[in-house]
Amino acid sequence: MGFGYICNRIFQGMIDNKQFLPKAYENFPNEGKIAYQSPSNIALVKYWGKYGAQLPKNTSISFTLNHCHTQTHLSFSKKNTQGFEFEVYLDGKRNESFEPKIQKFFERIDQYVPFLNDYRFK
Repeated sequence: MGFGYICNRIFQGMIDNKQFLPKAYENFPNEGKIAYQSPSNIALVKYWGKYGAQLPKNTSISFTLNHCHTQTHLSFSKKNTQGFEFEVYLDGKRNESFEPKIQKFFERIDQYVPFLNDYRFK
């Protein structure tokens, strides 16, 4: 069962999303860094249209370029203020144009990962 399938079922009300709500957890780090490298993916036939929470209406056909990749670095630290706090950088320069989409995404997943409000991300 893929992620898209599960998202569709939740959106359609066929799966109770309460099963994805986290249990109490108290061992959160004060700060940290993580990095990930992901291969590029090129769509040959792109799905057309979206519905709901940015879910695709149709499937697509694509291939992965294993030798071309994107590197993502994330640092986080505890904060004492309310609300989400993050900065996005592209090629080493601040890029605020991505931030509204990330804000909206964080708001959508807040009930599942409420600790995001406790950290500042960069």
